[in-house]
Amino acid sequence: MRNYLLFLCTVGALFSFAQTTNLPHRQANYTVVSDGGGAFEQGTDSLGMWANQGNKQVLVFREFDDAGDGTGTAITANTGDSFKITLSAKRAYGEIGLALLNNPSTTAAWADRKNNVVAYAIMSGPNGEESAWSSWKAHSADGGSETFTLSGDADNYTDFVITFTISATDNITVDINGESKILTVTSPEFTHFSVWLYDDWSGSANANLYLIPTTEIVQATLTNGNLANSRNSLVSSSFTDKVVFAQPFKRQITWALYDLAGKHVQQGNAKKSENTILLNAPAKGIYLLEVKDTQFNERQVFKLIRN
Repeated sequence: MRNYLLFLCTVGALFSFAQTTNLPHRQANYTVVSDGGGAFEQGTDSLGMWANQGNKQVLVFREFDDAGDGTGTAITANTGDSFKITLSAKRAYGEIGLALLNNPSTTAAWADRKNNVVAYAIMSGPNGEESAWSSWKAHSADGGSETFTLSGDADNYTDFVITFTISATDNITVDINGESKILTVTSPEFTHFSVWLYDDWSGSANANLYLIPTTEIVQATLTNGNLANSRNSLVSSSFTDKVVFAQPFKRQITWALYDLAGKHVQQGNAKKSENTILLNAPAKGIYLLEVKDTQFNERQVFKLIRN
């Protein structure tokens, strides 16, 4: 069976529905857990981390919210949403790690860095998870893993731009500086992230880890509403090869289906007094359905998720 989940939003332009929330790096926005390490503010929008004493561990947690500073409404990222963070680092004799978490039960200890983990990425050193100087590696909660070509350096900093995108209802795409891998994840939603540093010796000197701009969450989730000029609503949130509305259209409409890259996939018309848009079901993925009332030049966009 070909199923769709559908959400609705009125927009002025086809791809303007996404909401981007910047996450400035102030220490007050993080829960810091340290044992032989620490965190500090660097400049106006960076957070530094160090770990070279005792157990050589430092860990920070943060919950996503729509204000970006902890004062807004909590966010649960779901299909179509993405999180991007930039880590400036050399490498670590232990490891550098980043995890997506779904409502972690506690954020009080080093062991909590992967509490209710959805997916995570690490760059390991000889005393880390890989037991060797290693390139970045991404893991899913389901046990899958993907290895990247990019690694750190003993003497020079690299800005690692890491993006996690919930690219399907059971996939997370991980991109590091333009290299992408796909992880299969049964439950990809996430609410928090954690970043950690273990033993910051780079092989040449102790080296801090920095969380720097740009760090942001992009929400592609749409809200429910009415079809333009029709006071219409959806019959169901589950579909086969068609999208059905509760009431007939008041005027003829045109529609077009696009993938998230903006590529045109299908198009068609629906007449006045009809209430159904017929789709020649595309491949599994996320799509945008643009519905136009050409008489009044009004448009709405639906997000379709092909399961």
